[in-house]
Amino acid sequence: MRWILQYIKGTIDVGLVFEKDVRGEQECTGYVDSYYVGILTNVSQTIGYIFILSQAPVSWHCTL
Repeated sequence: MRWILQYIKGTIDVGLVFEKDVRGEQECTGYVDSYYVGILTNVSQTIGYIFILSQAPVSWHCTL
């Protein structure tokens, strides 16, 4: 609980800002990236994605 409260205190001014673009539209964009390396018995992979709505990230994930 202590760590969570310290995190919230340190990120109190962090947030998402949603704005319409100059055309007055809200646009959703998604990016995906993956990297596979290794041989068939020992495969290592990194996969990540991010979705951006109105120039603000709304969903992201990265895994190894």
